[in-house]
Amino acid sequence: MIEFAFRIGGIGAVPSAMLMFFIPGIICGCLCKKLAAKKGYIGYFWTGFFLMLLGLIYVGFLPMEFEAADGHGLEDEDTTPPPDGPR
Repeated sequence: MIEFAFRIGGIGAVPSAMLMFFIPGIICGCLCKKLAAKKGYIGYFWTGFFLMLLGLIYVGFLPMEFEAADGHGLEDEDTTPPPDGPR
């Protein structure tokens, strides 16, 4: 396969094909890392780098890991009132 690229496109065909994968991978990796950090997760650069758009979709559907400072976020606490018992 590599020999075919050298014969058809010359020496510049392989580096340009590599750039067509690496540049979008780096962009998607950075976007995934930033989005995951906003949701409270660490990492996820490699998810975006290798999976690209699918990785962005995956990280976009991750639940929030923590409650935000303003009190909005996922409710993990039990919000049922305590039972009325003897006082």
